[in-house]
Amino acid sequence: MDLLGEVAFVTGGAGDVCEGVARALWRLGAAVAICDVSGRGEAITSSIREGGGRALFVECDVSREEDVAHVAQRVRETLGPVSLLVNSLAISPGEPFLETSVALWDSMIAVNLRRAFLTCKGFLPGMLAMGRGTIINMVSTEARPRMSAFIASTQGIVGLTRSIAAELQHEKAGVHIVALDTGSIPPRLVGAAAAYLAVALASEYHGKVVDGSTVLDKAAQARPLFLIELVPERTLRRAVDLGRRFQEVIQFTEADFNRLPIFLRPIAKAQFKAATGMSISAWARLAADLLARLQKIEASDQLALNQFRSEYPELKRLISRLVEYCRRVPEEAARFTKDPDALREVSRVALEREEILKAFIAVLDKIYAS
Repeated sequence: MDLLGEVAFVTGGAGDVCEGVARALWRLGAAVAICDVSGRGEAITSSIREGGGRALFVECDVSREEDVAHVAQRVRETLGPVSLLVNSLAISPGEPFLETSVALWDSMIAVNLRRAFLTCKGFLPGMLAMGRGTIINMVSTEARPRMSAFIASTQGIVGLTRSIAAELQHEKAGVHIVALDTGSIPPRLVGAAAAYLAVALASEYHGKVVDGSTVLDKAAQARPLFLIELVPERTLRRAVDLGRRFQEVIQFTEADFNRLPIFLRPIAKAQFKAATGMSISAWARLAADLLARLQKIEASDQLALNQFRSEYPELKRLISRLVEYCRRVPEEAARFTKDPDALREVSRVALEREEILKAFIAVLDKIYAS
C-alpha cells in the first residue's frame, strides 16, 4: 500500500469531496485525521475504523490559530506525526461582485486562504523535522462570474503555495507542496486525484499548480487500475453478491406475475412498468448486464468501472423507483385479497426485496463515490 505508515490530515473533512479524499488516502494505507466545524466527520472516521483503518476526527475551526495548534498536537499524540496535509476549499454562495458583502469576502479569505496559511504553518515544521512530507492545497484557477471572493481566496492559495515552495528549495528536499486545481474534474474523483498526486507526483509538481484531469490522466497511463485500487475488495464482493440478489428479485417478481390468474397478468405487468419505468423483461436484461459489469469491475476492468460511473445516476434513479414499487405492493395486494395470512406473506416478501434493493443502492453508491 503506497501510503502505509503515513499520517494524513484533511481539512474540511466532513464535506463530500473531502470525505472522498480521506477514504482514498485510507485505502492506500494512510492513517487519516479530518477536521471540520461540523460533527458529521465522526461518522466518516468511525466507518474507516470499522473498515480496519486508523482514523481520528477533531471538531475544530482551523481558521483559528489556537485550534490548529490543538489539532496538530491531538493528531500527533493519537496517530503520529503528520506527513501529508490536504487543504480543501469552501465554496461560497454566488454573489455578483457589486453585491458581495465585506462579511462574505472576509469569510472566504478566512475559510480558504487563512486556513491554508495556518495549517501549512502548523504542520510544516514537523515535516521538515522528519525530512519528508507533502502538502496539497486545493485551488480553483478558472475565473467564474459571481464568485469573486472565492476565486480571490484560491488565487491567494496559489501564491502562498509557490512562495512556500520557493523557501523550501533551501530546506530539506523531501518536503513538497503543490496546488491541485480541482475545477476540471467531477467532485467524486477529487479524492483519487489528491491520492495519486500524493503518491506519485508531488515532487514533479512541487511549487506548481497541476490540473486534476492531468493527475488522473497520468494515473491512468502509469497505473491503469488505480481507480479500482481505491475501491475496497470487500465492497466489490458485496456488490457482486447483491447484484445476484437483485437479479433474483427481478426473477421472483416475474414468477409472481406468472402465478396470477391469466386475466390479471397483463394488468399487474402494466402497473409494474408504469411504476418502475421499464417492463419486467427489460429489468431482467438490466439486472443481468449490471451483474456482468460488476463482475468485470471485481476482476479489475477499468473500462467497466468507467462505464458504470457514467451510467450510475440514471441507474440509481431506476432502482429507487423499484424500491418504491416494492413499498407499495402490500397496499396493491389488499385490493385483491382480504386473507390476513396471504397479506402478511406479501408484506414480508415485499419488505425483504425492498431491503435488498436499498442495500444494493448503498454499495453501488460507495463504488460510484470511490
